[in-house]
Amino acid sequence: MEIAISLFIVLTAIVSILYLSRKFKINRRISLLISLEIFLFWLFSEISQLVSSKKILVVDKIIYNYLSDIVNPVLTKVFIIITNIAEPINLILLSILISILFIVKKQWSKIGFSVGILGGAIIEIILKHYFHRIRPLSNTIVEEGFSFPSGHAIITSIFFTLLLYYTLSYVKNEYKKRILIASSAALILLVSFSRLYLQVHWFSDVVGGLMVGIMWSIMIIIFDLAKKEGFLKKQ
Repeated sequence: MEIAISLFIVLTAIVSILYLSRKFKINRRISLLISLEIFLFWLFSEISQLVSSKKILVVDKIIYNYLSDIVNPVLTKVFIIITNIAEPINLILLSILISILFIVKKQWSKIGFSVGILGGAIIEIILKHYFHRIRPLSNTIVEEGFSFPSGHAIITSIFFTLLLYYTLSYVKNEYKKRILIASSAALILLVSFSRLYLQVHWFSDVVGGLMVGIMWSIMIIIFDLAKKEGFLKKQ
């Protein structure tokens, strides 16, 4: 009942935002992104409550046990390579290099890319220490630190979402744009699944990480769009 009431409040807020944005002629993309941000925040808060109360552990263990049955040496080697390449520190360093290229080309507004990645890393640390969730036992690789939310899911989703946002304007062909979008989504999901397959995260850790990453990416994009629209200019 409480979930239904909170969902009703969230949907009411979203409808209100969309109505006001139309009435006051606010950029439709910004209003849609704010609405999506509100919905994702509500969804993450619900999942985090289930994590804290351990009610979601039943679902987590079902998925954990299923993946335990399909483990094989070849897949394990493949997913270890994928998860190592997508280590947060690797993506953070790569984002800094890409931002340097933006600076060289005097595209100052796009340094939000590395700011977004670094901000995401800070958010990850704060959330992990807040929830203090223990990782599942893994027979494939050894991981240290807390489990919720998944750092790989957070940083990977931020990296590819923002990279796509800041570079898609260079691609004029619509077919190529769709390929890039699909490829970015596939890479995010592949890295996220590697964490489940290697049994270093619960399913809810990965889902929570994806939500945090997407929410933070949306915040960066909203800020960038608002700046372009002149909302952040000094009066």
